[in-house]
Parts: sequence; structure tokens; C-alpha cells
Amino acid sequence: MNNEQGNQTANTQQNNQPFQNGSYKVVVEDGKMTVSPEQSQVNQSKEEQAVAQKLREKIGTKVNDLELLYALDEANIEYKDMELNKKTAKDIKDFVNYIQRLKSERYDRDYIRRQAMAKANEIEERYHSNAKKELNKWTDWQDKVIKRFKEDKLVANSRFEDPQAEILNRQNFNAKLGAMTDNEFTNYINDLTIDDQLSDYELNTLLAKANNNNRLRSKLKQYEHNTRKGYETLPEWNNVQKLASYAKGWTKTGVKYFDNEGHGQVFFPDAIILRELKGYTVSDPSQR
Repeated sequence: MNNEQGNQTANTQQNNQPFQNGSYKVVVEDGKMTVSPEQSQVNQSKEEQAVAQKLREKIGTKVNDLELLYALDEANIEYKDMELNKKTAKDIKDFVNYIQRLKSERYDRDYIRRQAMAKANEIEERYHSNAKKELNKWTDWQDKVIKRFKEDKLVANSRFEDPQAEILNRQNFNAKLGAMTDNEFTNYINDLTIDDQLSDYELNTLLAKANNNNRLRSKLKQYEHNTRKGYETLPEWNNVQKLASYAKGWTKTGVKYFDNEGHGQVFFPDAIILRELKGYTVSDPSQR
């Protein structure tokens, strides 16, 4: 193996590093793509190549990033599938079962009520703690997606490391623009795609040159959004924004959750205790 082949193999292994053993099983069903780790494999399989093509179609650019695809797949969930919601629904079910167990053991009503309210306070504290974890999970997800976009050059890099080289680049860019006719300049802007990595300086220069041409400025503004915040056009990003918004609200409110049918519910422990103790009596005072 020569040095170039060795470097390619090492790079492939490094790119696969974030995913356990580096190969993936991909299932596309009803337009939804599911990716899961499978056996280790250095060279990309035909299946993985198909996934990469799907990703290119989704984002509209030249990219081959299974980590990004995997992150997007994580966001294809409904509110009731959030970890917070699952844990809360279980806590409410356990709360009812706890009261019923105390009843079966023949404790008196006041004792059951006191114990149940203590349990309800624990549920509320755990709920707010889990809401913060859920919020952190989705804000971390957003940071990860932005990072993948930047690393894949889906988001233009506005910084430069070599000031001297940047001066030359700006001079060359200005010279290229100065040599363009009006038609050439119009065609240049119309042909811009997300794969054209314009710096902030170059973009601002184009906006200034477009001046009062609203159509060209609109094209450039669209390019600016696509190359700086293209991830915002993804349905998964919009869904995560909603999930994070719910989680943020839940850090400050009473205990709320969605039932299996997707209906919003609120935890009212007093009402549950009253319902469970309706008609319940203990004739023997020693059973407490």
C-alpha cells in the first residue's frame, strides 16, 4: 500500500469513527430513512452510497456525510416519542399504581394522601430535571447539525487564517468583477449555488455591486441564507425547534405530557387521589 492509499484508508476510518464500528444499515420506507450501525467496513458499500445520494438530494449539494444523515434521522420523532414524555407518562402510571398498592395494603385515607402527595412532589422535581435534559439534548443536536454543515462546507466560512493570502484573494476577486460586463455579472449571480464558497467579503462586495437591482439582490440574499443557514430549510430542523420549544416551556410549568393518542395532559395529583380514594374506607384503625 502506497502513502496515498494509506492516507485515504486512514481518512475513511477517521470519518467513520463517530459511529461505533463505521458501517450502517439503511432502510427507506414511506419516504423515511432509518440508519443504524452494522458490521465494520472501511470502503463505502453500495447501500451507503445510496444513502449519500439521498442526502445530496435532501440538502441539495455535494456532500457525503452519514453522521449528518444519522443526526437528521434522530429528529424524525413526534412529541409523544420524546424521552421526557415517555418518562413522565410512566411516572403518572406508577403514581396511580402506588396509590392502588397502598389501598390493597389497607392503609387509612390520610396516610395514603400524605404519601401520594410526597410522591407527586418527587414526580414534579424529576419532571423539571428531565425537561432540562430534553432541552439540552435538542440544543446539542442543533449545534451538531450546524457543525456538520460547517465541516462539510455547507455553510460558508467567514473567517480566514492567512491575512496575506486573503488580501490577494480579495484583489483577484475585485479584478474578476471589474472585468465583467453587466450581462456577465448577472449570469454570474444567477449561476451561484450552495457549492460556491463565497467569503463574507465577496458576498458583501456582490451585494454592493448589485446596488438597486432588486432581483439580483434577492438572489444574493437567498444565496446568503442557503450558505449561512441552509440547515434551517430542513424539516428535521423545524421539528427540533418545536421539540426544544416544548422542552423549554416544560422546565417552568406544571407536569404536562402527551398521551398515546397525542392529546396533551396535565398532572393533577389531588384529582387523581380523590378519584382513587372515592368510596375507600378502612374499618380497622390498626391497618395504617
